[in-house]
Amino acid sequence: MKGKFFCVVIPVFNEEVGIKIFVQDLFNFLSSEFPFESTIIIVNDNSTDGTLTELNDLKNSLRHSGSLHFCELIIHTSNNSKGYGNAVKEAFKFEYEREHDFFIIMDSDGTNPVEDILQIYNKIQLGFRYVKANRFFSNSNFGKNARSFQRSILSRIAHKVIRSIVKSECLDPSNGFRAIGSEFKPVVLQNSGGFSSIIEEWIKLEEMGIKISNFNSKLGIRDEKQRKSSFDYSLTTIFQYLKPILAMSFRKTRSGFGN
Repeated sequence: MKGKFFCVVIPVFNEEVGIKIFVQDLFNFLSSEFPFESTIIIVNDNSTDGTLTELNDLKNSLRHSGSLHFCELIIHTSNNSKGYGNAVKEAFKFEYEREHDFFIIMDSDGTNPVEDILQIYNKIQLGFRYVKANRFFSNSNFGKNARSFQRSILSRIAHKVIRSIVKSECLDPSNGFRAIGSEFKPVVLQNSGGFSSIIEEWIKLEEMGIKISNFNSKLGIRDEKQRKSSFDYSLTTIFQYLKPILAMSFRKTRSGFGN
């Protein structure tokens, strides 16, 4: 993989509390422990708090002295709040100075451990081009605190329904912590603007026959001073998640009748 570059994409909306620490930790990790040069692109989805100020302060303070590998930080701001999926697409449309082999997408609240990027890298070394984090394993901490218990229960129910419809090796389809090869950029750019874009992306790659690899990842806990997550399991969200899944099932059924 000599000469390859990696890009870590972080969509951000109103994460003034914690964003500076998270990005600093990520930058330090990529500069010292990750074996390739990399880019961090933060898409600020028109935050209305002090997120952008915090990010600019951090960028001005970053130094590469003593770093083993170069890591570039890019901050891109959308003029209007367009949602998670559109923020990811903004990053994929951005014109970089060099070509990236992989895009790693992380949450902006600091709950994805930066060291798990090495797990992703190990999967890439094995030849996988789509790698997804998995929250559902025996010693996971997902749902073991009061703030995530309800979300954990709803997530488990939702994923049982999803995986009963789609027979897949993917253990955690809606998890946004993932890596995708640059050749699948057109797939990402076709997706919708909300959180359901994660499901749409997975479904399209499933239909393309792309082999998916999973890695177990323990979620961190949002600080009590951080705002509440934008994600919620409303009926609208559930419908948006199910829509691409049911559409795929319909296409498969229709194809079966045509044979």
